[in-house]
Amino acid sequence: MDITAIYARESWLKANHDVAVRFKRAVDKATEAFNAAPKQESDEWVSKFTGVKPELVAEMTLPQFVTEFNVPGLKANVELAASLGVVKPFDVETMIWKP
Repeated sequence: MDITAIYARESWLKANHDVAVRFKRAVDKATEAFNAAPKQESDEWVSKFTGVKPELVAEMTLPQFVTEFNVPGLKANVELAASLGVVKPFDVETMIWKP
């Protein structure tokens, strides 16, 4: 399941809509740049910002990070978890901010 999440209170999103839109745009741009970067360059970023040794990062296969939720995949996982009693059923759509 491909999820990257940033959390904010609904009241903050309403009060700071422009800031939230610009922040999401910046995160999306950075994600796209990371995905498009040559492996050596992205490995250097990962090592620098995580503290993981460069030689270990070089052995990793990093995913293509996403900028949008896979809503059908998230719904399927929530439904499965609810059917197993791990979570109470809820509407996934209520969790996703749509600017």
